[in-house]
Amino acid sequence: MALKQKLISQYKLRMYLRLKKEIDELTRKFNTVKEDLTKAAEQGLPIQPGPLGLKIQVVERSNVSWKTQFIKFVGEDKAREILESAPRSSYKKVIVTDRSNVLDEKK
Repeated sequence: MALKQKLISQYKLRMYLRLKKEIDELTRKFNTVKEDLTKAAEQGLPIQPGPLGLKIQVVERSNVSWKTQFIKFVGEDKAREILESAPRSSYKKVIVTDRSNVLDEKK
């Protein structure tokens, strides 16, 4: 999708920062409520009558260090050769900075 705009607006940058802040705050609140519910359920507290219930699901898994196991299996030299020849992945990260303090200091 081609953009028709000629510049990135301050409005769009402020919106990004505001939404990121809201997401961070909601994530913090969500994690707090989740932790409270987990502790309450683990203590065996009863649930108020109503349509909603609560179940804590426990999932177990082994956290295998595949790289370590791979090195043991093929040897350090071969592992290094294979890992170095693997294609690199790149990720984009949006970073919006507040330049207002810098602009104020230059005055």
